[in-house]
Amino acid sequence: IYSQELCQPNLGTTKFPSSCLCAVLWIMITSSIAQDPSLKGILPSDFQYGYASASYQIEGGYEQDGRGPSIWDEYLKDQENGNEAVDSYNRFRDDIALLKEYGSSAYRFSISWSRVKPLGGKDDPVNEKGIAYYDQLVSQVLAVLRGITHVFGSLD
Repeated sequence: IYSQELCQPNLGTTKFPSSCLCAVLWIMITSSIAQDPSLKGILPSDFQYGYASASYQIEGGYEQDGRGPSIWDEYLKDQENGNEAVDSYNRFRDDIALLKEYGSSAYRFSISWSRVKPLGGKDDPVNEKGIAYYDQLVSQVLAVLRGITHVFGSLD
C-alpha cells in the first residue's frame, strides 16, 4: 500500500493509503456535483450516490477486540500496512456522517473474517466483539442515512 499526501482545506496535509485516495477523490468529485448548482442535471435525477470500502483498507484496529491476523497482515508485515489504516474501526460514526454529508444512498462495506473468526476456521469460535462492531456499523448507517436504499457487506 502506497501512501499519498492529500491537502484538504480544513484538515491540512493528511496521509491516506493509496487505496483510500480514489475513494477520497470520488467523494470530493461527487460532492462537488451534488452541491454545485452549475452542475445540476449533469447526472440523471435518479442517480444514486454510493460508496464502498474494504475492511483491511479502512478499519485499522489491528489488535483490538480480539481481531486475529489476516493473510494481508502476513503479506504486508514488513511494509506499510493496514494496522491503523484510516482508523474506521474507532471512527465509523464520523465516516457515516461523511456519507450523509455527501448524499450517499448506497454503501458497500466488507466484513473482516479475521475480526469475526479470529482463528480462521469455520468451526472456530465467533468473536462477539467483532460481530458487535458490524452490528453497530449497520445500525449507524440505517439510523443516519435514512432512506438509504442499499447497504451490504461482503467477506474479506
